[in-house]
Order: sequence, then structure tokens, then C-alpha cells
Amino acid sequence: GSGLNFNVVAKKLRELNLSFTEKADDNGTFFAGITKEKIAAELIKQGLELKSKQIELSEPIKKEGEFTIEVNVGVGIKSQLKIKTIKAK
Repeated sequence: GSGLNFNVVAKKLRELNLSFTEKADDNGTFFAGITKEKIAAELIKQGLELKSKQIELSEPIKKEGEFTIEVNVGVGIKSQLKIKTIKAK
């Protein structure tokens, strides 16, 4: 592991605001939703090595909006992550 303290990771997650822009149909539903894997890949770019299974998202986000997602950082340590989804013009 990277030896990062779970509490540090939890704090960093709460400070992050990730944005995803997706193409949508006429009803505003995204063709390819925002999956746990997509979120995890974005977190890795931010220097937070988390696995997609640590992200509590039962199904992909398919709508525009702002969401707060629970993340299991470590044993007994949870955090939240704010995500904004934007419909591509």
C-alpha cells in the first residue's frame, strides 16, 4: 500500500468535488452512466488509490445533478465524496 493514513484519505475525499460530463439522450439520461470504476479511476488521478468496491454506488448515476457518495476508506472508516454530473452539450 501507499502507507497513507485512512483518516487522511477520508479527509481528502470530503474536500474533493469531482465533475463528470456525459452525453445524454433527449430525456437527459446518460448513455453511459457514471460507474464506480469511473469514479475510482478519477480518484487515482487525484492521488487517492481506492478500489471501485470501496465506493458505495448500487447503480451507475444516469442523471445530471449533485450526489454525495459513501466511500469505505478502511476498516470502520467511512467518508463521503461529492460528485457533480453534467450533461454534455
